[in-house]
Amino acid sequence: MEDLLNNTPLSSLLRRQSVVKLEHNMTIGEALKVLAANSILSAPMVLMPDIEDSSEMETSPSLLGWVDIGDIMKALLNYLSANEDLPHAMLALMTALEKKGPAFATKPLVTVPVVEDRGLLFEGDAANTSLMVAVRQAFVTNVQGGQHVNHRLALFDSHGEVTSIISQMDVIKWISSQNVEDSRLSASIEELGLLQGKRPVVAVNAHTPALVAYSQISSAGLSGAPVVTDSGEVIANLSTSDIRALTSEHFGVLALPVAEFLALEHHTAYIGYSISTSDHSGHPFFASSPRKGRAASKGDIQVFSITKDTSLGDTLSKFCDEHIHRVYVIDSSKGFPTVSAVITLTDILQYLSGVW
Repeated sequence: MEDLLNNTPLSSLLRRQSVVKLEHNMTIGEALKVLAANSILSAPMVLMPDIEDSSEMETSPSLLGWVDIGDIMKALLNYLSANEDLPHAMLALMTALEKKGPAFATKPLVTVPVVEDRGLLFEGDAANTSLMVAVRQAFVTNVQGGQHVNHRLALFDSHGEVTSIISQMDVIKWISSQNVEDSRLSASIEELGLLQGKRPVVAVNAHTPALVAYSQISSAGLSGAPVVTDSGEVIANLSTSDIRALTSEHFGVLALPVAEFLALEHHTAYIGYSISTSDHSGHPFFASSPRKGRAASKGDIQVFSITKDTSLGDTLSKFCDEHIHRVYVIDSSKGFPTVSAVITLTDILQYLSGVW
């Protein structure tokens, strides 16, 4: 595996892309519509060249940062609670969202605080940069006090414009497609030490308003978390991908309890919340859900789960087959499933590159 990563140039993973960009002078509402229209969760925010300047010389948009829908949810929560306590009762929160949401949507996109979540590399260096170096120095960078994880690597041209993006998932899928012979692939994640030193599991309660849950996830630097009952039983997965189609007109649904929000999103039922009984099942956001028509049940959580005895090879297959960014290590010793740890794409890349 090490030889493969050391001898493969990053350029092997490059593909022709049309990179969606968010212009700095957009409003938050306009940016959400761009993300939703392209079915993406994040995009580079660029400073567009001044018209007068661009008439004199060739200029390209300058990268300002990376905007993620989780950052926007966190900003929305802060906006709602800026001058008064945020209501947690569903109807009161829904009223606040519908009343203040339109004003928030008109705010400039540049007012959204963002967490940098991308590495940068000049595209001309891709052919001379190995996958091993990219993983060790771009996806996982050393900062004072520890390491900073980047979930994507942005390549830019001589004008500073982002021309292509390589994600952690791109690297994992490429590795999985190589059919490498490596004895570690048959060993369990526990045997390989992937469960050692794991951070405490960040979970969201099933009755928490969806907006609050997304803010909790974003504040923890995550893009998803298990949804649990009061007893700790895991019943579902909440991810930013569940709000892939969210626009400002849909803000009101974020007041729903997480379990009800997901029941409507997945067209199923969770702990008493059901699409057949909810008063909000006809909301346009859920009617346009990309998951519409996909039957689900409580057992669906298994598509995101493994056990401590699952092999590294099967874990890789789980990531690639389901196109997911995390899997939950399930412990059933209490008579119901609880999450004992979370394995992410970052964990796998760190392990395979020897920085675990």
